[in-house]
Amino acid sequence: MKLNGTFPAAIGKLTMLVNLQIAYNGLTSPLPSLAKLDQLQSLRIEGSTFAGPGLVPADFFTGLGTMSYVNLGNNPFSAWSFPDSLQLAKPPLINFSVDSCILTGRIPQFLATFAQRTFMSLANNKITGTVPVSLGLAPPVVLCLQNQTLFGTIEFAANLGNVQTLRLDGNNFNGRLPDFSNLTELEEIYLNNNKFTRLVPTSLLNLGKLTKVTLSENLLQGPVSSFSSKLTDVNNAPVTNSYCLPSIGDCDPRVIVLLLGTSSVRFPRVVGVLIYQRWHKPMTREVIEVEMIQVPWNPLASPGLQITFEIVERATGGFNDTN
Repeated sequence: MKLNGTFPAAIGKLTMLVNLQIAYNGLTSPLPSLAKLDQLQSLRIEGSTFAGPGLVPADFFTGLGTMSYVNLGNNPFSAWSFPDSLQLAKPPLINFSVDSCILTGRIPQFLATFAQRTFMSLANNKITGTVPVSLGLAPPVVLCLQNQTLFGTIEFAANLGNVQTLRLDGNNFNGRLPDFSNLTELEEIYLNNNKFTRLVPTSLLNLGKLTKVTLSENLLQGPVSSFSSKLTDVNNAPVTNSYCLPSIGDCDPRVIVLLLGTSSVRFPRVVGVLIYQRWHKPMTREVIEVEMIQVPWNPLASPGLQITFEIVERATGGFNDTN
């Protein structure tokens, strides 16, 4: 039977209540204060029809210091952000799901102060900004941040040692991918539809438990990655990135020298695009673009040697260098 009408405010007086589940109903009123329910451990109101202004009051989590399971997902709330009352309550969250409920603002630092979580989903909302590196201090087993407007690097991911499923797809993350060596339990990772550049790190290719990876719709460069045959699902369409070749194979060594450069390489995205055009779409103009790029020492160059590449794209696919 599906419940309809308003959320009964009297629930807030049931001081010994431990488990509150009213998921997938038709209740429509604002959520009442639950401040007196200091024994509440599980709160599930997902998949209902709560809509309108003021549905999640600022003091909603006040006094709820024993909650381990929270699911507010799939509700058409009006725009709201992480309330301060959640920080003050510091519940021992194991499962925290607030996906698809018009959550806005930035991911707060205080989420990392909670006890270690098993499942955290903030997906399909309107969250923006960078992800705090501190999120890796208490890494969940499943972390879902997909389909937002998050940006910046994903250095925080290097510390997610317990994570098995990591969803970062459908954002505006950029920069190079981090070292994934610590993610020894990782089984699924979704990185597609972002703006990642540079090489796919070997630390990702070498993860022993990885079964699914998505890398399409980025700006990744270098060779097309060759993953282990153990992977059952790989989405790495070369035409949706800026790889040097349309299929698995070795790039020109000079391409790798450029991409292994550190921050002194000023335009990695431009270089990747030029190289991609060289291999796939020769242009009709004699010269497309010229860039002078300083590349620091790397394993493919002699020790201490500074190399200057002059990138010249010609109709014949020319690639000139001076050193």
